[in-house]
Amino acid sequence: MPDKSYDWAGMMDPDDPLVALYLDAAKAWIEKNTTFVFEEGKPLPSGIKAFLVQYCQTMAQGGAVQSESIGGMSQTFKSESLDALLRQWATALLPDYFSNGRFIGAQRRWC
Repeated sequence: MPDKSYDWAGMMDPDDPLVALYLDAAKAWIEKNTTFVFEEGKPLPSGIKAFLVQYCQTMAQGGAVQSESIGGMSQTFKSESLDALLRQWATALLPDYFSNGRFIGAQRRWC
C-alpha cells in the first residue's frame, strides 16, 4: 500500500484499492526508469507527485485513449504507446531524475 503521509490535495484517494495499485505501479516505474529514490518519511518533490497523478489518471482512463465521445463531449490522445507517453511525462516532470536514454549495464552488454 502507498504511504498515506503524502498530501494529494484531493487529487487522488490512496485508500481506494485501484488507486493504491496504480500508485504502486507508478512508483515501480519511477524506481526502474529514474535515479529517484523513495525515502520513508521524506516529502516527495512536486514533479514526482505530478508524475504519480498523471500515471494514475492515465491508467484509470485505460491508457492512451485514441478517441472517445460521450454526449457531445470528446477527447482524443496520441496513438503512441503507453511507454512513450510515460517517457514524455518523465522528461517534462522529472528532469533531475530522468534521462530518456536506455541504460545497459556493462556486464549485460556482451550477453
